[in-house]
Amino acid sequence: MTLDDRKEIIRRLKSALYSLKNSAVKHGKDGDLDALKRRINYTVDVLKKQAEELLKLGCFKAASFIRGYSNTTVTFAILAVKGRKVPWNSNLIERLMGEIAKRTKHKWMRWTTKGLETILILMRYVSEESYEVFKFRMMKSDNLRFINGEAEIISTEGEF
Repeated sequence: MTLDDRKEIIRRLKSALYSLKNSAVKHGKDGDLDALKRRINYTVDVLKKQAEELLKLGCFKAASFIRGYSNTTVTFAILAVKGRKVPWNSNLIERLMGEIAKRTKHKWMRWTTKGLETILILMRYVSEESYEVFKFRMMKSDNLRFINGEAEIISTEGEF
């Protein structure tokens, strides 16, 4: 496939998923769950149709992936029908897990549940409110004293 053909396929897939995301938000607010169910079914149909087109073009792995995950991709909308709000993508969770791994995977270290919860709060990925509560209660930021100081740069013959 040419680059332009690949970009067109990606554009169509994105369009279907973003439309579903926007529908989930809209119909979650207005309560029209039947319209959201129709949009979910339409999106799955679009994804499966795209998989069939890819199959005809000889892109077997891509077609298999899209066909296999078309129902899973709409989980956020299915849960929205049931009144549960979940992120429409996993970017936040992946970023969070990467940060946890970076901070905790050192040899000879052990972490308590409370210690790991503190790391989550400190990373601010959980929520700004949790971070502010932590900062106020745990760090007692209302009692912190700030150190004032001055810095002076002295130049010697044009070198610092």
